[in-house]
Amino acid sequence: MSSGSAVILYQDFKFRFVHIIPLLLLFFGVIGYNARDFELLRIIVPINILFLLFLLGFLHFYIFLRTSRLDWIFNRYFGLADIIMLLILCFSYSLYNYILFILFSSVVSLCFWVVSNYVFRKRMVRIPFAGVVAILHIAVIVVSGFSSFNPLINLMY
Repeated sequence: MSSGSAVILYQDFKFRFVHIIPLLLLFFGVIGYNARDFELLRIIVPINILFLLFLLGFLHFYIFLRTSRLDWIFNRYFGLADIIMLLILCFSYSLYNYILFILFSSVVSLCFWVVSNYVFRKRMVRIPFAGVVAILHIAVIVVSGFSSFNPLINLMY
């Protein structure tokens, strides 16, 4: 599971493109890791997917208000790998943890963009969001490996 995240991290930062194979590797790793909680997944995953759809709909509406154009958000603002990564991670977190994970990933991505543009003077137009999400997902895997924390069940405080 973490190897899929590591490959996604490398490809997103290096090439700004993520192949389907690491995403599939991550998906099957997440499913295999959480297979013991299948009954819980049946409840949590649809709720997380509904939240992700709501979030994407809200972002689409916000971009429409900001630009006064009805653009498809995947054309200019989000990469398909970013959304697929968030969709795969619907299988890893409870709703509360999923919301916290997305918020924290967004804040870290914006901080990365600010540091990259203003401190290192490297003009970055697009943020490697899937790569940042992969880094944070690896961090959650490491923390849960050294503790009794299960992001599918336990709440992050």
